[in-house]
Amino acid sequence: MQNEIEAITELPTMALCGGGLWMGLEFHMKYVISYGTTAAFARLDNMEAPPTPRCIARVHVYSQMWRYFDVGLYKFLVKYIYKPSLSMISRYLKLLPVMLHKLTASFATFIFIFIWHGTVWDVFVWSALNFLGITLEHLGKATSTTEAYKWFKKEVLRSDEMEEIMDLPLLALCGGCVWMGHEFHTKHVISFGTTSAYARLDHMEAPPTPRCFARIHLYSLMWKYFDVGLYKFLVK
Repeated sequence: MQNEIEAITELPTMALCGGGLWMGLEFHMKYVISYGTTAAFARLDNMEAPPTPRCIARVHVYSQMWRYFDVGLYKFLVKYIYKPSLSMISRYLKLLPVMLHKLTASFATFIFIFIWHGTVWDVFVWSALNFLGITLEHLGKATSTTEAYKWFKKEVLRSDEMEEIMDLPLLALCGGCVWMGHEFHTKHVISFGTTSAYARLDHMEAPPTPRCFARIHLYSLMWKYFDVGLYKFLVK
């Protein structure tokens, strides 16, 4: 695909969505096989290896992508980079908020990741986007606990589906691949949600909006909960 960039620019949106999701899943399977093979040999020597990567479609927040995809690297980073950095920062920068302590320690961790994977431009961009994703997630969690956001969710969003739409820019930072699938989901949440609103004005009960595909762990459930109206028609 990297050798045919011009051809990729000619692809329709649906093809790009499928290709983007495929690249993420192919990347996952690559490391399931390589890590699983080495883990099998480790168990022959009575060594307990870290678990294989979790499927990206089951990762719902960006911090879990690091925690569950490469568990061995995550434990190493936490033990030797993040915790020592956080301890030192907390000791010398006591006046700063705790969140800034954690984000600064995360920044130091991603500097190590950048150096470890190679000091080249594409690795720098990847590391910077990863750190940005973690930062946005921390800010989002802090914002979600405020009374202003609770009022906003209750009075304006009024549903978990609309809250998911607001989360899409953060989820998009997972390499940019998962975003294209969410773009497809968002498109149908908006279109189905709009028609449902008009249906309710005429006292008609419309099917629910599509469930986010990252919350669906079985392919049969994708059909059951993404386009509920089409699913009920096909079954009947």
